[in-house]
Amino acid sequence: MDGLGKEVARKRGGVDVSKKCVFCGTEDATTRDHIPPKSVFPKNHRDNLLTVPSCENCNGESNNDDEMFKVMIGLTTEPSDQTLYEDTAQNTFNTLEKNNKLIQIMLSNIRDVLVKNKYGFWEIKHASTFDTEPFRRVEIKIAKAIYYIEKNNTCHKYGIKLEIYTSKEGYGFEPFVPMQKEILNNPPTASFASDQFQYWHLETEEGKSSGFIVVKILGQISFIVNYFNKEFEDQFLGKQVL
Repeated sequence: MDGLGKEVARKRGGVDVSKKCVFCGTEDATTRDHIPPKSVFPKNHRDNLLTVPSCENCNGESNNDDEMFKVMIGLTTEPSDQTLYEDTAQNTFNTLEKNNKLIQIMLSNIRDVLVKNKYGFWEIKHASTFDTEPFRRVEIKIAKAIYYIEKNNTCHKYGIKLEIYTSKEGYGFEPFVPMQKEILNNPPTASFASDQFQYWHLETEEGKSSGFIVVKILGQISFIVNYFNKEFEDQFLGKQVL
Protein backbone atom coordinates (compact mmCIF):
# COMPACT_ATOMS: atom_id res chain seq x y z
CA MET A 1 0.00 0.00 0.00
CA ASP A 2 1.32 3.46 -0.89
CA GLY A 3 0.17 7.06 -1.40
CA LEU A 4 -3.07 8.20 0.23
CA GLY A 5 -3.97 4.70 1.38
CA LYS A 6 -0.79 4.43 3.41
CA GLU A 7 -1.11 7.98 4.74
CA VAL A 8 -4.73 7.52 5.88
CA ALA A 9 -3.87 4.19 7.46
CA ARG A 10 -0.80 5.57 9.20
CA LYS A 11 -2.65 8.54 10.66
CA ARG A 12 -5.74 6.63 11.71
CA GLY A 13 -4.26 3.31 12.78
CA GLY A 14 -5.01 1.27 9.64
CA VAL A 15 -1.65 -0.50 9.63
CA ASP A 16 -1.37 -1.14 13.36
CA VAL A 17 -1.54 -4.93 13.52
CA SER A 18 -1.30 -4.85 17.32
CA LYS A 19 -5.01 -3.99 17.43
CA LYS A 20 -8.01 -6.29 17.39
CA CYS A 21 -9.36 -7.59 14.11
CA VAL A 22 -11.55 -4.98 12.43
CA PHE A 23 -14.04 -7.62 11.28
CA CYS A 24 -14.64 -9.96 14.24
CA GLY A 25 -13.49 -7.58 16.99
CA THR A 26 -12.25 -10.43 19.18
CA GLU A 27 -9.08 -11.94 17.70
CA ASP A 28 -5.74 -10.16 17.57
CA ALA A 29 -4.94 -8.63 14.19
CA THR A 30 -1.94 -10.49 12.77
CA THR A 31 -2.42 -9.60 9.08
CA ARG A 32 -3.83 -6.84 6.91
CA ASP A 33 -6.75 -7.32 4.53
CA HIS A 34 -7.45 -5.35 1.35
CA ILE A 35 -10.71 -3.39 1.31
CA PRO A 36 -12.40 -3.93 -1.09
CA PRO A 37 -10.75 -7.14 -2.34
CA LYS A 38 -7.95 -5.95 -4.60
CA SER A 39 -8.97 -8.42 -7.30
CA VAL A 40 -12.09 -6.29 -7.91
CA PHE A 41 -9.91 -3.76 -9.71
CA PRO A 42 -8.12 -4.35 -13.02
CA LYS A 43 -4.38 -4.76 -12.47
CA ASN A 44 -3.54 -1.29 -13.77
CA HIS A 45 -5.90 0.24 -11.16
CA ARG A 46 -4.47 -1.40 -8.04
CA ASP A 47 -2.30 1.43 -6.80
CA ASN A 48 -2.97 3.16 -3.48
CA LEU A 49 -5.06 0.33 -2.03
CA LEU A 50 -6.56 0.35 1.46
CA THR A 51 -5.71 -2.30 4.04
CA VAL A 52 -6.94 -2.73 7.62
CA PRO A 53 -5.90 -4.97 10.55
CA SER A 54 -7.37 -8.46 10.37
CA CYS A 55 -6.97 -11.82 12.02
CA GLU A 56 -5.88 -14.69 9.76
CA ASN A 57 -9.28 -16.37 9.93
CA CYS A 58 -11.26 -13.32 8.77
CA ASN A 59 -8.65 -12.56 6.13
CA GLY A 60 -8.66 -16.04 4.63
CA GLU A 61 -12.22 -17.28 5.02
CA SER A 62 -13.70 -14.78 2.59
CA ASN A 63 -11.83 -15.86 -0.56
CA ASN A 64 -14.94 -17.41 -2.14
CA ASP A 65 -17.05 -14.40 -1.17
CA ASP A 66 -14.44 -12.11 -2.72
CA GLU A 67 -14.65 -13.98 -6.02
CA MET A 68 -18.43 -13.73 -6.09
CA PHE A 69 -18.29 -10.04 -5.15
CA LYS A 70 -15.78 -9.37 -7.91
CA VAL A 71 -17.94 -11.08 -10.55
CA MET A 72 -21.18 -9.38 -9.44
CA ILE A 73 -19.50 -5.96 -9.41
CA GLY A 74 -17.96 -6.64 -12.80
CA LEU A 75 -21.24 -7.78 -14.36
CA THR A 76 -23.47 -5.06 -12.91
CA THR A 77 -21.20 -2.01 -13.05
CA GLU A 78 -20.61 0.01 -16.21
CA PRO A 79 -17.76 2.48 -15.67
CA SER A 80 -18.14 5.63 -17.78
CA ASP A 81 -14.49 5.46 -18.82
CA GLN A 82 -14.28 3.15 -21.83
CA THR A 83 -10.81 1.84 -21.04
CA LEU A 84 -11.79 1.07 -17.46
CA TYR A 85 -14.99 -0.58 -18.73
CA GLU A 86 -13.00 -2.86 -21.03
CA ASP A 87 -10.42 -3.62 -18.35
CA THR A 88 -13.17 -4.47 -15.84
CA ALA A 89 -14.93 -6.73 -18.34
CA GLN A 90 -11.68 -8.55 -19.08
CA ASN A 91 -10.91 -8.84 -15.37
CA THR A 92 -14.34 -10.42 -14.77
CA PHE A 93 -13.96 -12.76 -17.73
CA ASN A 94 -10.56 -13.94 -16.47
CA THR A 95 -12.11 -14.82 -13.10
CA LEU A 96 -14.98 -16.77 -14.66
CA GLU A 97 -12.58 -18.57 -16.97
CA LYS A 98 -10.73 -19.95 -13.96
CA ASN A 99 -13.77 -20.70 -11.79
CA ASN A 100 -16.01 -23.44 -13.18
CA LYS A 101 -18.24 -23.32 -10.11
CA LEU A 102 -19.21 -19.70 -10.73
CA ILE A 103 -19.85 -20.43 -14.40
CA GLN A 104 -22.17 -23.31 -13.50
CA ILE A 105 -24.06 -21.08 -11.06
CA MET A 106 -24.55 -18.46 -13.76
CA LEU A 107 -25.61 -20.91 -16.46
CA SER A 108 -28.07 -22.73 -14.21
CA ASN A 109 -29.96 -19.51 -13.44
CA ILE A 110 -29.74 -17.66 -16.75
CA ARG A 111 -32.83 -16.05 -18.26
CA ASP A 112 -33.85 -13.25 -20.65
CA VAL A 113 -34.99 -9.95 -19.17
CA LEU A 114 -36.20 -6.65 -20.63
CA VAL A 115 -34.11 -3.71 -19.43
CA LYS A 116 -33.75 -0.03 -20.30
CA ASN A 117 -30.27 0.91 -21.49
CA LYS A 118 -28.43 4.16 -20.73
CA TYR A 119 -29.96 5.74 -23.82
CA GLY A 120 -33.51 5.10 -22.60
CA PHE A 121 -34.30 2.27 -25.01
CA TRP A 122 -35.61 -1.14 -23.96
CA GLU A 123 -33.59 -4.19 -24.94
CA ILE A 124 -33.40 -7.88 -24.11
CA LYS A 125 -30.42 -9.00 -22.11
CA HIS A 126 -29.34 -12.22 -20.48
CA ALA A 127 -29.50 -12.22 -16.68
CA SER A 128 -28.50 -14.69 -14.01
CA THR A 129 -29.70 -14.96 -10.41
CA PHE A 130 -27.01 -14.99 -7.73
CA ASP A 131 -27.08 -15.75 -4.04
CA THR A 132 -26.67 -12.28 -2.53
CA GLU A 133 -25.30 -13.47 0.83
CA PRO A 134 -21.63 -13.63 -0.28
CA PHE A 135 -22.02 -10.15 -1.75
CA ARG A 136 -23.58 -8.89 1.47
CA ARG A 137 -20.80 -10.35 3.61
CA VAL A 138 -18.17 -8.45 1.63
CA GLU A 139 -20.23 -5.25 1.87
CA ILE A 140 -20.32 -5.67 5.66
CA LYS A 141 -16.54 -6.12 5.74
CA ILE A 142 -16.07 -2.94 3.71
CA ALA A 143 -18.45 -1.05 6.03
CA LYS A 144 -16.61 -2.25 9.15
CA ALA A 145 -13.28 -1.25 7.64
CA ILE A 146 -14.45 2.27 6.75
CA TYR A 147 -15.95 2.73 10.22
CA TYR A 148 -12.61 1.67 11.69
CA ILE A 149 -10.63 4.07 9.50
CA GLU A 150 -12.92 6.98 10.35
CA LYS A 151 -13.32 6.21 14.08
CA ASN A 152 -9.94 4.59 14.77
CA ASN A 153 -11.71 1.73 16.52
CA THR A 154 -13.82 -1.29 15.72
CA CYS A 155 -17.61 -1.00 15.61
CA HIS A 156 -17.80 -3.87 18.12
CA LYS A 157 -16.32 -1.81 20.97
CA TYR A 158 -19.20 0.67 21.03
CA GLY A 159 -21.99 -1.73 20.08
CA ILE A 160 -22.41 -0.15 16.66
CA LYS A 161 -25.02 -1.68 14.39
CA LEU A 162 -24.55 -1.50 10.61
CA GLU A 163 -27.40 -1.45 8.13
CA ILE A 164 -26.52 -1.91 4.46
CA TYR A 165 -28.68 -0.60 1.63
CA THR A 166 -27.52 -1.88 -1.72
CA SER A 167 -28.58 -1.16 -5.29
CA LYS A 168 -27.84 -4.77 -6.20
CA GLU A 169 -31.06 -5.73 -4.40
CA GLY A 170 -33.05 -2.96 -6.02
CA TYR A 171 -34.32 -1.30 -2.85
CA GLY A 172 -33.26 0.80 0.08
CA PHE A 173 -31.97 3.94 -1.60
CA GLU A 174 -35.17 6.00 -1.69
CA PRO A 175 -35.19 7.14 1.98
CA PHE A 176 -31.61 8.38 1.63
CA VAL A 177 -31.84 10.33 -1.62
CA PRO A 178 -31.66 13.83 0.02
CA MET A 179 -28.79 12.77 2.28
CA GLN A 180 -27.06 11.06 -0.63
CA LYS A 181 -27.21 14.23 -2.75
CA GLU A 182 -25.90 16.31 0.14
CA ILE A 183 -22.95 14.00 0.65
CA LEU A 184 -22.04 13.64 -3.02
CA ASN A 185 -21.95 17.42 -3.49
CA ASN A 186 -18.76 17.32 -1.42
CA PRO A 187 -15.40 15.76 -2.27
CA PRO A 188 -15.04 12.13 -1.11
CA THR A 189 -13.75 11.56 2.39
CA ALA A 190 -11.14 9.20 0.97
CA SER A 191 -10.23 7.83 -2.44
CA PHE A 192 -8.19 4.77 -3.41
CA ALA A 193 -7.32 2.53 -6.36
CA SER A 194 -6.96 5.34 -8.91
CA ASP A 195 -10.23 6.85 -7.61
CA GLN A 196 -12.12 3.62 -8.36
CA PHE A 197 -12.90 3.10 -4.67
CA GLN A 198 -14.28 6.16 -2.89
CA TYR A 199 -16.40 6.77 0.15
CA TRP A 200 -18.20 9.69 1.76
CA HIS A 201 -18.69 9.77 5.53
CA LEU A 202 -21.28 11.97 7.26
CA GLU A 203 -22.01 12.00 10.99
CA THR A 204 -25.58 12.85 11.91
CA GLU A 205 -26.55 15.92 13.93
CA GLU A 206 -27.73 13.67 16.76
CA GLY A 207 -24.17 12.79 17.67
CA LYS A 208 -21.11 10.87 16.68
CA SER A 209 -22.78 7.58 17.58
CA SER A 210 -24.56 7.54 14.22
CA GLY A 211 -23.88 8.42 10.63
CA PHE A 212 -23.91 7.46 6.98
CA ILE A 213 -21.32 6.16 4.56
CA VAL A 214 -21.78 6.17 0.79
CA VAL A 215 -19.51 3.76 -1.09
CA LYS A 216 -18.56 4.03 -4.75
CA ILE A 217 -16.76 1.20 -6.54
CA LEU A 218 -15.67 1.53 -10.18
CA GLY A 219 -17.35 4.90 -10.45
CA GLN A 220 -20.85 3.88 -9.35
CA ILE A 221 -22.60 3.88 -5.97
CA SER A 222 -22.48 0.32 -4.67
CA PHE A 223 -24.16 0.68 -1.30
CA ILE A 224 -25.01 3.00 1.58
CA VAL A 225 -24.24 2.28 5.23
CA ASN A 226 -26.32 3.57 8.13
CA TYR A 227 -24.55 3.03 11.46
CA PHE A 228 -25.79 3.71 14.98
CA ASN A 229 -25.56 2.38 18.53
CA LYS A 230 -28.36 1.01 20.72
CA GLU A 231 -28.90 4.31 22.54
CA PHE A 232 -29.43 6.17 19.27
CA GLU A 233 -31.72 3.42 17.96
CA ASP A 234 -33.92 3.44 21.06
CA GLN A 235 -34.13 7.25 21.13
CA PHE A 236 -34.56 8.12 17.46
CA LEU A 237 -35.67 4.93 15.68
CA GLY A 238 -37.92 3.50 18.38
CA LYS A 239 -36.87 -0.12 18.01
CA GLN A 240 -34.59 -2.60 19.69
CA VAL A 241 -31.25 -3.88 18.44
CA LEU A 242 -31.35 -7.64 18.08
